Amino acid sequence: MGNTIFRNIWNFVFLMSLQLLILSRIELHQLFTPVIYPLIIMLLPFEALSWVLMLTAFVAGIMVDLYANTLGMHSAATVFMAFIRPYVVRYIEPRLGYDATDRPTLGNMGFMWYLKYTSILILFQQTAFYLLESFRFNLLFNSLLKIVLSSIIFVLLALAYGYLLYDRKNSL
Repeated sequence: MGNTIFRNIWNFVFLMSLQLLILSRIELHQLFTPVIYPLIIMLLPFEALSWVLMLTAFVAGIMVDLYANTLGMHSAATVFMAFIRPYVVRYIEPRLGYDATDRPTLGNMGFMWYLKYTSILILFQQTAFYLLESFRFNLLFNSLLKIVLSSIIFVLLALAYGYLLYDRKNSL
C-alpha cells in the first residue's frame, strides 16, 4: 500500500513538473502545446476509487490551468477523462480479466493494450479540451487537426515514459 502511494505521488510530481516546467513552454507551429499530465490519471491503479480519479484529475488540471491561464479547460477535460476511464478499462479488458495487483502500465499490460488504452483516453481528453477551447463550429477543422496532432504526440510521449520507467512488471 505504501509503495503504491509513493509511486502515485512520484508520478504526480514528476509528470506535473515535466508538464509545467518544460512542455508548457513548447508550442508546436502555434497549433498546440504537448501534454503529458493526463498520464497521471491513466497510471493510477485499476482499483482506484472514482472520487480519487476525479479529485486527482481536477487538481492536475487546475494546476495546468493556473499555469497556462486556460480558465478551467484542462481541469474540465481531465475530469471528463477520469470519469470515462473505468468504462474504457472495462471495454478493453483482456479475456482473462485484470489481476488485482496490476496497474495500467506498459510493462504490466503489454504494448497493444497500453497503446489502445492511452489512445482512447487521450482522444476523449483532447477532444473535450479543444472543443471547449474553440466552442465554434467554424473552427471544427482546426480543432480536429489539433486533437489528432496532440493525441499522436501524447501517445508517443506516453510510450516513451512507459518504456523508460515501466519496462518490467511491478517496476517503479
